[in-house]
Amino acid sequence: MSSVSIRVTWDEPATPNGIIKEYIISYETSRDYQPSEKTVTGNTMKRVLDGLDKFTTYFIKVRGKTSKMGNASKILNATTFEDSKLQSMASAVFYIIYFVVFVLTQICNRRLSLNHN
Repeated sequence: MSSVSIRVTWDEPATPNGIIKEYIISYETSRDYQPSEKTVTGNTMKRVLDGLDKFTTYFIKVRGKTSKMGNASKILNATTFEDSKLQSMASAVFYIIYFVVFVLTQICNRRLSLNHN
């Protein structure tokens, strides 16, 4: 799971109505009127829902399809992460350290060239 994706996994129904040809994952937020859907083949038991909104709760259900649509799973909810200030700070610290190492390298190289003259 990230700030824009949720990984959904499920088990095959205990008593399927035949061979499951595909699974339909429906997901929506409380402000959606029409759920979005993703489809996977019958032997797949996971899917990453991506392109989602940051720090948003999604309501998710999965249903199998044989020759007809099966019952939906319980509706579960998951919330995408909020972009953390820690991630931004880590990037800033990386660039500061990179800059300091670069400056120190330049100073050392300059001293070495002065000592050789």
